[in-house]
Amino acid sequence: MEGSLVDEVLKKGCPLNLDGLDEGKCSNSAFHAITITIDFISSNPRKVRIFALRSFGESLYHSITDACLEFGYKTE
Repeated sequence: MEGSLVDEVLKKGCPLNLDGLDEGKCSNSAFHAITITIDFISSNPRKVRIFALRSFGESLYHSITDACLEFGYKTE
């Protein structure tokens, strides 16, 4: 995920305190009860890579896109 609202999207389903986590850091947490690893790639622009088990991929995708709808994400 990339953009200035990445933290806001993650806060909608992740209990991790994202303050102080910047470029080069990595952390484990959960997003709507799905265990994930968040890799903070870049601080400017804010860019993160999210890893989850393959069996949870579709559920994670739907959870993240639902969290993005409030910020203007449009499905096609």
